[in-house]
Amino acid sequence: MSENSIGSNTPKNLEWLEQGRVVGIEWDDGHVSRYTLEYLQKICPCAACLKIHDSPPITFAPKKLFTVLSDQQVTAAKNDAAVQRVEPVGNYAIRFIWADGCSDGLYSYDYLRKKCQTAQTNG
Repeated sequence: MSENSIGSNTPKNLEWLEQGRVVGIEWDDGHVSRYTLEYLQKICPCAACLKIHDSPPITFAPKKLFTVLSDQQVTAAKNDAAVQRVEPVGNYAIRFIWADGCSDGLYSYDYLRKKCQTAQTNG
């Protein structure tokens, strides 16, 4: 994808939406992106998370002797993306400090714009 096909990669405004569960970015071309925390955590660009995201599913697992967490508890934990802090990185990225300890992913503005799930309205 060329830069022209995805619009500008310069944020004009960043804000928390929906009681802090969504990050909104208004780009300088007028497009507005919305990213849920769950989505941002899922696309974390750090090396450790990329390895997790790209790992093939386990095809063989030993029989469980007992259940530690219910399926509902596991699902709730997976969906409980929480940010402790957000930091700017130069003029090109932001870093999320996640509650699970991950803090190595640099979310460049180019990366965030490419990962935008909002329909492009400009360009």
